[in-house]
Amino acid sequence: MGLPAEAYLQEAFAVKVYDGDTIEVILPDGSKKKVRYLGIDTPELHHPQRGEEELGKIAAAFNAQLVMKKAIMLEVDVQPYDRYGRLLAWVWLSPKNKDLLVNEIITRNGLAMPFTLSPNVKYTDRIIRAFRLAFKERKGFWDKACRRVFTSEQAWNELPSLAGKFITLKLTIREIERSSNKVSLVDMDGKMRVVIYNDDLPRFSKTKFEKNLTLYVAGKLRTSFQGGQMKLADPIQIIKMKH
Repeated sequence: MGLPAEAYLQEAFAVKVYDGDTIEVILPDGSKKKVRYLGIDTPELHHPQRGEEELGKIAAAFNAQLVMKKAIMLEVDVQPYDRYGRLLAWVWLSPKNKDLLVNEIITRNGLAMPFTLSPNVKYTDRIIRAFRLAFKERKGFWDKACRRVFTSEQAWNELPSLAGKFITLKLTIREIERSSNKVSLVDMDGKMRVVIYNDDLPRFSKTKFEKNLTLYVAGKLRTSFQGGQMKLADPIQIIKMKH
């Protein structure tokens, strides 16, 4: 059976933790459901291509500490399921602790990036506030990111070993590319890029990007078919900008 789309708040019992943002629960009708947390993205633990990313085990253990073998409340948003059939939910620790949002707690401890995806944005503002505090206090992977500074050239040369790790990237913009779902800031050699997805763009309305601007940005480095890539979810990830 599982959770119908109209059931926006549902009690559940967490029985398995897959990683920092995915669990399995038992619903009151006895059915099991795989749940993907809304609004956040934690380091991968079992990704078929990227494997285990930095702090993946720590994020999973922290998630387990919060929810494993506990009664929780699942709150769905506008879109209840993803294309894999997973329930998409904002997860509350219990009916008695309605203000304790698991998605937010994980972000606040520096173990999750914001993952804004319309139309499921009910608590995005809470996630962003938690993210900014974690970044300012260098919690979790932000401590590592702020202590590791690589130029675009260095990051490209060491991409096989740096992929999945959190770093500060020094990138000088050569081109600004716009596609249907994102803006890409491409470096001088075209091998490294910083991307901002459309759902995050409104937060950058006061940030002026232009050619030949040098950025120092902190985040997770990943590989893509275009080369190295770092996602920006919020302007706080921009440590410095200079001409």
